[in-house]
Parts: sequence; C-alpha cells; structure tokens
Amino acid sequence: MIRFAVVGDIHGSWTQADTRWFSRAGYDQVIVVGDLGGWRWASTLGIARMLGGIDAPTLVFPGNHDATHAASLVNEAVVGSSRVRGAFVSTNLARRRELEEAVGPHPLCGYTSHRV
Repeated sequence: MIRFAVVGDIHGSWTQADTRWFSRAGYDQVIVVGDLGGWRWASTLGIARMLGGIDAPTLVFPGNHDATHAASLVNEAVVGSSRVRGAFVSTNLARRRELEEAVGPHPLCGYTSHRV
C-alpha cells in the first residue's frame, strides 16, 4: 500500500510543527497543490522554505498565488499589451526561480510525471 498526503490551499497557515509532522507521518509521497502564501510574495516564500524542510518525498505544484503577481494577472486579463507583458514575464520567471530555491530538495512541478 502506498500512502499519499495531499495538501492544498495553505494560504499562509503552515508552521514548523506542520513540517515536523509531515516529516514523521510515514507518507510515501506528500503532494502540495498550490496557494502556499497569501497575496504577499514574502508569505509564499516563507511557506515554501518550510515545505523544503519536509523529510519525506514531496512534490510542490504552485498555484495562482505562488509564481505570478496581481499586476501581471491584470495585464494579461485586461491590458493585453505584449510590450507591457514582457516586463511581467521576466518578473514571473525570477519568482519561479526563487520558489524553486525555497522548496529546496523537492521538485517544483507543473504538467510533469514523477515516479513514486
């Protein structure tokens, strides 16, 4: 039997106690499905760093709060200017790299396959 833990929509409600618990709970795979922090990037990175401390195989799938920011979403939905969009794309890529570093040993996933 394989044991999975699926954690989603953390929205900043994660502590070091949660990290310790998931490290010791005996899951074969922890799957985190997005919205780590609230609307503040610092919140997302803080949660990502704590997730990086989980001592169990963990996959992290970012949500809409996790790699983009409100201004880029508004630009995409309303403005649509490719010139303006380019500035936001580079910011989003930098945030993705920061998020990858924060989760440490655990893969930051998207539409990918992973062996358990």
